[in-house]
Amino acid sequence: MRNRWALAVLVAVALSGGAEQASAKPKSFVFAKINGQKLNVTGKGKPTDKCLNGIYNATSGVFTFGGVECRHGRPIPRGHVQVVGFACSISPLGQPTPCPVASYSELTFKRYAIVSEKDWVATVGFDGPNVTSTITVTLDSFDGTILRGRFSGVYDSQTGDPSVAIDGEGTFAVPMKVQ
Repeated sequence: MRNRWALAVLVAVALSGGAEQASAKPKSFVFAKINGQKLNVTGKGKPTDKCLNGIYNATSGVFTFGGVECRHGRPIPRGHVQVVGFACSISPLGQPTPCPVASYSELTFKRYAIVSEKDWVATVGFDGPNVTSTITVTLDSFDGTILRGRFSGVYDSQTGDPSVAIDGEGTFAVPMKVQ
């Protein structure tokens, strides 16, 4: 009887740890709702990740990153796939900053071939010496390896499709390679 009780406690502890681990956020991610669809890009947290990675150029103060929806650490070459990309200047933490180079794409694959593609980008303008953009990025932290922040705004189509909005704010935590 005592062994059964000990076994039950051991199983309960193991299962609760597994549930806790499964519900934890991934090390790197981009989450948002764009064009009414959930964008869910996750990575392994390494700058060499095939699904989500970035580069920070310390000399110019610019960061770039891109992400594509993946399964099991590999890009999905079938069905409906979303891709997002940014190239922005580093700004003070917590300050929304226009991001002049931001893109969002929806690709549809059939038998590993692209059947349809829709692309949207940030519209850039100038207000005197200042750059304006329809996409803003707010950086929350950067520890030299992981860049965390939020983004919001509207992507405009260059092909005549309607603009698409980011519902609320998207969030990201991206592994960066420093140059």
